[in-house]
Amino acid sequence: MLYTIVENCRRLGIDTREYLEDVLTRLPAMKASEAASLTPAKWLAARTAKAVRPAA
Repeated sequence: MLYTIVENCRRLGIDTREYLEDVLTRLPAMKASEAASLTPAKWLAARTAKAVRPAA
């Protein structure tokens, strides 16, 4: 399972360490139903959307 996560990060151009640090920090406070939002692809989409969002 870990190899799959690492390879998905690599293919998406994600810094694996940054991803794992963020996910492993947030995971304990999340409900099981929210865990799907932490896949590398969804994590990257959320980070990209946050970075592109204009300042209010």
